[in-house]
Amino acid sequence: MFSFLSIFSQRTFDAKRLWRISLLLLVWVIAVEIGVHVWYFWRDSQARPNPLWQVSWPTNAADYATRPFPEATLNLLRFDDGKQAFWSTGDGRSWETFYLHWKPGRMAGYLSKLHTPQVCLPSMGLELRAGPELITLSAGKLALPFQRYQFASEGRRADVFYCRWPDRGKLGGGLVGQSAWGDRVRNVWEGKGNFGQRVLEIVLWDYPDSASATAALRNALPSLIQEISSSNSTAGGPRPDGWQIASLLMIRLPA
Repeated sequence: MFSFLSIFSQRTFDAKRLWRISLLLLVWVIAVEIGVHVWYFWRDSQARPNPLWQVSWPTNAADYATRPFPEATLNLLRFDDGKQAFWSTGDGRSWETFYLHWKPGRMAGYLSKLHTPQVCLPSMGLELRAGPELITLSAGKLALPFQRYQFASEGRRADVFYCRWPDRGKLGGGLVGQSAWGDRVRNVWEGKGNFGQRVLEIVLWDYPDSASATAALRNALPSLIQEISSSNSTAGGPRPDGWQIASLLMIRLPA
């Protein structure tokens, strides 16, 4: 009898301890969820809208053509709008341009970083030779922060210019790939996860050096980039309203 009572008492104690731990975990999850929503809500309210722009595709250029994205790319990047096009310049050199746009949402900042020259171009057979180097090029009133790279493929030189542009918040920032952990912490601190994102990648083939490739892009950029509006109408992504936060706060826990 005594043994039975001891076992019953021990099991009761273990059940109470398990219930308390579960309750603490539930409270912790709710607190974290509320904290994340409040943090991004506050950072979004502090972020200034950036000018919006789009690519004015040179459809009349020599050898102009578009190519659909592979299904695997669409499934991985999940962008809302995207296009890749190829054309030749007057001196016979080839240009390739990739434009991707993510609407505001929790994953916009993360998904936009999956498409970078260091990740995508080596998988296509290009070898990184130099970069990245941060430069700024103008397109009308816009000052676009580009990261410049040099790649090579089968004896050909490729100068690559990569720009990631948030619809709101701080522009530019550090170089892609310098510190993945530091980049993630910085993006959380600045609340960039919710903002819409635009990625522009331009590949210039067969230029003799970086200076001549940069000069060619600088001359072409004003006609290639078209400013469309302010991003006031796209402020932030999915975020909780007052009722959602209140419903979390009003959850009744058992006594």
